Amino acid sequence: MRKYLFSLAGCLHMNNKLLHESVEELTGKKSLNDLTEKEERQVIRALESALRYEYTIEPGQKRKILQLGFSLGWNCKQIKGFIKYLIKKNDYNILQREEASKVIEGLKGILKRKRNA
Repeated sequence: MRKYLFSLAGCLHMNNKLLHESVEELTGKKSLNDLTEKEERQVIRALESALRYEYTIEPGQKRKILQLGFSLGWNCKQIKGFIKYLIKKNDYNILQREEASKVIEGLKGILKRKRNA
């Protein structure tokens, strides 16, 4: 369980100091060695939650992608095609935040060029 905790922290780009600060904030204990199994699971759940939050597309981003696509006169199939071309993923629901931002910026660029033409 400890290895998993450290791998989650690594995925979140947490250094050792930040991990220990998070553990202390969640459990009140300064050392990972002092954690009970229940507390360790609590920390793992918190890190898993943070990881899901960090990488999941936000509802506002999803709305913006659809809004921009529809502004271009595209249907859902065409929007998904653009996402597949740009990000190599088939659907906006599985995009990460950073990828969604790239899609939004790409759509804004196309819309801008279309308006200037």
